[in-house]
Amino acid sequence: IIGERVDGGIDLYIVISGAIEESEELQTQLLDKIESYLVYINSPELKKDFPCVSAENVYIKLKFSQKPSGVLLEWLHEIKIWVNSNGANLLIVSS
Repeated sequence: IIGERVDGGIDLYIVISGAIEESEELQTQLLDKIESYLVYINSPELKKDFPCVSAENVYIKLKFSQKPSGVLLEWLHEIKIWVNSNGANLLIVSS
């Protein structure tokens, strides 16, 4: 899901519903999805689709239906650093 905000920025959503596992499979799936968003964020296509976008107003938002464990949150903190170094911000939202 990609949404344009009124400030010209964009939010790219990843929604994780149901029980959350700390499995390698989940981590691999998340990394693959985040990486595909980062490829788009760093492509000329992004500027064509959203001309007002900059690194400060691009967010990848992970939406969890259940609160992630401490171990998973710790791992996601490391992923935030990677996302920031690739021109976006990572925001974790849980119900």
